[in-house]
Amino acid sequence: MQESSLSNSNKISTKKNLIQNLSTNSSQNLVRDEIDTNNNQEFQNLVNQMILNLIAKTEAELITISTITQKYKETVAQKTN
Repeated sequence: MQESSLSNSNKISTKKNLIQNLSTNSSQNLVRDEIDTNNNQEFQNLVNQMILNLIAKTEAELITISTITQKYKETVAQKTN
């Protein structure tokens, strides 16, 4: 399972790199052959995965902020008592 996750992560990273390469103004467009532009589902899956990764990262950051805020409130409450 972990190996499958790593494999998916590598695939996503590769596709992200390819998309970034396509968006630069390079005179050579050899990278275009690496992405199957006829497969809209593959591209949609990539975009969906990127969105899910951003949501997960944001959620983790919000949990961290919430935890820090709660600890701060507890510390302040203890000092005022």
